[in-house]
Amino acid sequence: MQELAAWIRGTLSVYWVRNFLFDVWNAVETAEGMKLDGLSVEGGHKLEATWYDAIDPKVLSRALSSLQVDYARYVFVDLGSGKGRAVFIASGYPFRRVIGVEFAKELHNAALKNSNSWRGRKKCGSVEFVFGDALDFEFPSDPCVLHLYNPFGEGMLRRVLQKLQHSIDTQPRDVIIVYSNPRQDKVLLSVPNVQAISKSPYHVAYRLKPSFLSY
Repeated sequence: MQELAAWIRGTLSVYWVRNFLFDVWNAVETAEGMKLDGLSVEGGHKLEATWYDAIDPKVLSRALSSLQVDYARYVFVDLGSGKGRAVFIASGYPFRRVIGVEFAKELHNAALKNSNSWRGRKKCGSVEFVFGDALDFEFPSDPCVLHLYNPFGEGMLRRVLQKLQHSIDTQPRDVIIVYSNPRQDKVLLSVPNVQAISKSPYHVAYRLKPSFLSY
């Protein structure tokens, strides 16, 4: 038990160091968590959202590198983009476009501020931050990598996936969901047209297919 406790303390320490250094190296402020209480939000789903927390850069980088896709064909979308960290990490890959969607005005404004000071290497075509509710966001018609860092609960996730499925059925294309900190993974596993393509202790990645395809 003592060895396990020591391992946990060491793992957390390494994470906090990476968390802090990411901001220092890239001249941004994304590390500090923030609860949604008191924030101005777009839409009526505040109670279904989780609080803002910055993703471990190593976790997302490993997840994106595991996809084995031609990034230049894909648009990266981060739902619940907060202060922009996942967007900035994705911008280091040659995606066609990188988009962050955030419904809390203060977090969205922080992302815009960070975008102006960001000094990390950008390989993608463009970076965009959208202020709005995830259910109001129209998914790009291009092949897409959708990132979720546990941004909301089960009910909201189901509705987002239903909208995404409808979008894929209307305009068939390759869509990959990268789910970091997958606390509601059972929701994705319940989708009939989902196929697991990669997994780690900290993320799962699925390919979502049109509902009319047979297996």
